[in-house]
Amino acid sequence: MNQVILPSLSINITSDCNFQCVYCPPHGENLVECKKICDIKSIVTLINLASQVKLPVIRITGGEPLLIPDRIERILSECYENYLGKIILNTNGSLLHNNWKMLSKYKEIFLLKISFDTLSERHFNKIINRNLFKQTYDNLICAIDLGFSIEINTVVNRVNKHQVIDLISFADEKGIDIKLFSVNAYEGMIDYDNIYVDLSEIVEILDNKYQRCNNEKLCGNRGISMLKYKLTSDCYVWVLEHSQKSQYNREEKHYSQNCLECKYYPCSTGRFSIMLRADGLLQGCRMIPENGIDISKRSCSDIKNAFEQILSEYSNCFEFSSQTIKI
Repeated sequence: MNQVILPSLSINITSDCNFQCVYCPPHGENLVECKKICDIKSIVTLINLASQVKLPVIRITGGEPLLIPDRIERILSECYENYLGKIILNTNGSLLHNNWKMLSKYKEIFLLKISFDTLSERHFNKIINRNLFKQTYDNLICAIDLGFSIEINTVVNRVNKHQVIDLISFADEKGIDIKLFSVNAYEGMIDYDNIYVDLSEIVEILDNKYQRCNNEKLCGNRGISMLKYKLTSDCYVWVLEHSQKSQYNREEKHYSQNCLECKYYPCSTGRFSIMLRADGLLQGCRMIPENGIDISKRSCSDIKNAFEQILSEYSNCFEFSSQTIKI
């Protein structure tokens, strides 16, 4: 049955990053290098439009967004004034120490999602191809001590698979939520076969150790249904499996009618978010880099028309079960 979905809005600050993670595509969620940056006035206009139609989430991401902290401050300030939904800042955490004063002004309104894959310094640095474990770990501890709302995001891969349970225990001890992701194939943009790990073994351990709750989708009932467990600290761990190879959690994903013409259909994630690429290209789906509408330095009416056009793609969505795919 076709249905209307209210997507989130992901605002990409930059396509640059100071990490080079083995599971990330080049230029992060942008998928392409953005040589220009969208003007902040257009971003503010977009936030106001998202507020008017009550999109459930605004997510600030990249690349690494804290490479341009003044843009984050402007966006958080605008959200503080005009947006009532959930606000998320995705970061690798390595630059937080330079931005405590600015972030602390708004910490009551946003969730700080920190990518953190292992407590092992050697394996952490191997995953990110940099020597930044201590700086990132210290920033994570400081964020906890400062009282930020925090969720750890962990991508389970061949490098860290044996340290994930220890990381969950750490989150439980610190009283913070943690979300486990399988490696996303990004439809051939990363070395997927050499780093993907099935999460079934971890799920079995979680089933024996923690209380399983009802499956849960993203805020606004979007995205892939995730396994959810309650930790002893009354925090939670979620498990999200993208792969169609998985033996569990192969729930339906949402697609729009536009997806039927896409070469990647049915893709790993389906439709759940409108994305503003760092260069100002507004997209209903990030997988086709050339598809979208450039809103940078456009009039308010042009941006409104572009936003409504992209949003309309979510007015006639349907579910497709990966259970029907032959493996």
